[in-house]
Amino acid sequence: MSLEADLKKVLKRNVLANKFIKILNSKENNEIKLQKINKFMQEHYNNKKLYRFRVDNDYNLDYLQNDKLWLSNLNELNDIFEGEIFLGKNYNYDLLKKEIIKQFPMFNENELKNEYLDKVIREQFKAMFYIACFTEDLYNFNMWANYANGFKGFCLEYDFNELMLYMNLLNKDSNEFTFYPVVYKNIKEFKSCNCFSDEIFNRLIEKPSEFSFEYEWRLINGVGLEDENNLGKGIIFIKPTSIYIGSKMTKEYKEKVLKVCKKNEIEAYKMVLEKNIKKIDFKKLALE
Repeated sequence: MSLEADLKKVLKRNVLANKFIKILNSKENNEIKLQKINKFMQEHYNNKKLYRFRVDNDYNLDYLQNDKLWLSNLNELNDIFEGEIFLGKNYNYDLLKKEIIKQFPMFNENELKNEYLDKVIREQFKAMFYIACFTEDLYNFNMWANYANGFKGFCLEYDFNELMLYMNLLNKDSNEFTFYPVVYKNIKEFKSCNCFSDEIFNRLIEKPSEFSFEYEWRLINGVGLEDENNLGKGIIFIKPTSIYIGSKMTKEYKEKVLKVCKKNEIEAYKMVLEKNIKKIDFKKLALE
């Protein structure tokens, strides 16, 4: 794909992501909002697939075998601006102190000096969320290199419609889980925000434009404050529809993966590289 085609794809995707987020953040009642979300999904994402890249270790193999999903704490993601809160130069720190003490009684006003407030807000905010990342693009060299251990890992395929149905099931008794497309922006466009308004949660779904090649969606779990040493957590999840095996996966690990695929009735594909034209393709494997 040419640079111009890549740019058009990113821009089109950002437009759709912004429309989706606008619906989710609207002030309409939940019934009307749900109707609009379902209509939007049918128009733009019906029968689409999402993908999740994994490295080749025993931990991910166990999660594959047991239909589980790992959600990382916000602090563990690879973007240094992940979830960063920008307060702005003219922020009302006195009001902020009162709000922090109201929300987090473990602090007192004497501890909250202005120069430490930014740090306190960032650390507490990041400790409140777990995230699992998905992508729209299976054929991306950068994704395979960065998130599948240099083509040694694998990629899981999920049906978008099944995923949205499971989201409704997760939120049957509470609304702890949300599913958003990420919006990519120039870092200079990251604005200051009111730390105790809904707009702060936009920081969970905004990333610098340098990451736009990821075409990312995020499953977000708002869990409240957790142990700062907690790296993440696992949840029961839907079974992937297919698994794609990287071209550099070891024979031993590949045998383990295919054994799980056969047991769990998951279709498996191996990567085929057309080196002369730098293209990724896949060939279906027989599960014996």
